[in-house]
Amino acid sequence: VGDRAGVAPVTGVVGHDLVEHPGAWELRSAQSPVQLALADAARGRVRVLNRHQFLDLAGFRLHWSLVRDGAPAGEGRLDLPAVPAMEQRDLDLALPPRQAAGEWHLNCEVQR
Repeated sequence: VGDRAGVAPVTGVVGHDLVEHPGAWELRSAQSPVQLALADAARGRVRVLNRHQFLDLAGFRLHWSLVRDGAPAGEGRLDLPAVPAMEQRDLDLALPPRQAAGEWHLNCEVQR
């Protein structure tokens, strides 16, 4: 299937010009072998789910950043513990105090 009359076929998450379609980020998150969920916002606790079939999470690192009303409010890194394959564990992040009102976002990224 090729380009007909200037219209590229819709066949994936990346277009003919190598630009990601909006669903690419959703697909990336859904298929990620390490998933994160907020377990307790007041304590800064996140739940780490290892969806690998055989690997533990030794050697993986979590980078987090805290944003208040669009401005950086803190960041940090944490070496993940060796969470066994197909298991989960709650981790406490060393978040700064959040006493001021505003809209807060916790952004997390796992790297190997």
